[in-house]
Amino acid sequence: MSLRLAALLLLAMARWLPEAASAGPVFNVRDFGAVAGGHTDNSKAFLMAWMKACATPGRPAVVVPKGEYLVHPLVFRGPCRGYMELHVAGVIRAPDGLGAFRGLHEWIHFASIDGLLVTGGGTFDGRGATAWPLNECPRKRDCKLLPTVKFLRFS
Repeated sequence: MSLRLAALLLLAMARWLPEAASAGPVFNVRDFGAVAGGHTDNSKAFLMAWMKACATPGRPAVVVPKGEYLVHPLVFRGPCRGYMELHVAGVIRAPDGLGAFRGLHEWIHFASIDGLLVTGGGTFDGRGATAWPLNECPRKRDCKLLPTVKFLRFS
């Protein structure tokens, strides 16, 4: 094998490996319409990638590549046909303010999932600094909790 071909192969592997460490099929949110930049609501693309991966046996991975992705409240629901991996290399960002939550208590909710693995070194950015001033709980006993990321009934 020529040195040039080996270098190209190594470069291709270096580009692919950080994006998905899964041993199974990969479902990149961009392939379902997600747009990086932090201004477009990508909730539908994330949910479509999740539903397709969840219906796939084995060890599928939903991949969030580098970039900033605005995601409104959503539920990643199981049970799934295989063990799920969510590989986050980018930033999943909550919307500004509480208007998008319309009384919901969770921003991102993982429910009824067996074998969930979250990898990738990315970030779930709930925009805490903008929400903390809205938290009345330190001052009022009867307060509403702010939305969170929630894991419910999974193993």
